[in-house]
Amino acid sequence: MKNNTKKWSAWDSDSIKELNLMGTYDKFVLTVFIISFVLCVTGMFILVTMGIEILNSAMLLTAPFFILGLLWYYHTKKWSTLILIIAITVGLYLYLHNGFEFNKEFYLEGDFILAFVIDFIFIGSVGVVAFVSALQRMIFYRVVSDVQSMNLKDKMNWHEKLVAFLFNVPHNIDTRYITMNYNLKRASIPWHEIWETMYMGLMVGIFLWIYISMSPKFANLGVFTNVPVYIFAIVLYIPVIVMPWSIFNALKVRVRTKFRDFELYTGIKDTIKRMVLPMFAALIYVLSAFHDNDFMSVVTFIGTSILMIIIVIVFTSAIYYIYFENKLVDDIVAKWKVFRPVDLLMSVDEETDKRAEFPGTPKRDLKDYGDLAINEE
Repeated sequence: MKNNTKKWSAWDSDSIKELNLMGTYDKFVLTVFIISFVLCVTGMFILVTMGIEILNSAMLLTAPFFILGLLWYYHTKKWSTLILIIAITVGLYLYLHNGFEFNKEFYLEGDFILAFVIDFIFIGSVGVVAFVSALQRMIFYRVVSDVQSMNLKDKMNWHEKLVAFLFNVPHNIDTRYITMNYNLKRASIPWHEIWETMYMGLMVGIFLWIYISMSPKFANLGVFTNVPVYIFAIVLYIPVIVMPWSIFNALKVRVRTKFRDFELYTGIKDTIKRMVLPMFAALIYVLSAFHDNDFMSVVTFIGTSILMIIIVIVFTSAIYYIYFENKLVDDIVAKWKVFRPVDLLMSVDEETDKRAEFPGTPKRDLKDYGDLAINEE
């Protein structure tokens, strides 16, 4: 007779999985992004069937972030800022273009690209941060829950395996003792954390220009002679890849061990570094692009993409730390303190900072526990 009894684990009912940071606005942001992204991808391929080159139509991929940016200005009621941005954009375009006359390939003209860059940075980047913040709220406690229980099971499920891979979690440590800094208060923008985010963004961005540089398909489309048009659609997605993990760095989320604490942010950073290492071999192929394209065109493409990555990450990070992080940290810490008011593996005689918070707290006499006598007969 087959035994259908399911093996039970104490971690299967761990209530940390039920902690939810998502608000109505965050759910709305994720829903709007998914719907608009699907519609933009569909529209992109429709334009391709109409004869527009795929890299030009790929600019549609920035639309979800523009929509989220507009929604954020509406949600926060920052009307004056939004009106000023739109007024500057329209006025600059009218001044440079002498009206609203459009030709068939208006999106390749310098005045349109300049106006696009302004909206790209001041509206699209805000949409990126709104999306990143919603992602952080969705994944934070899911990641913490998976890390906490992954090394205590006989077999990990698929999302625990994914978290273990992304955060490079060692298989031989006790992951139950996971903790964080509870008293994070920013006096200013943490430029050292922005630098770390920028560093990871540049590593991811390297894939962008290496792939385009070494691809004959893109080279034939004249990618190096129309630099800005092609990188805008991609650069906005780089912060989406590297910024969600910044909350683990800010709170110093870590697994306590007897030797050296394992920080989750260090794990994700090491994973990205490990994935980028093959880029050095790809540099050889990048050099081959110089044979088929003008040297300065290739250098300009690489330099412009790096500059745009730096600008976008610095701007999005500044917005994130000024308008988003404090509320997110407060929500995380508030729920964590309710769920776990004391450390999980704290012993009765352990001297910690928590005792110092409450002067006069009596210390338990270990003699109260009695002695264990073992009969050797």
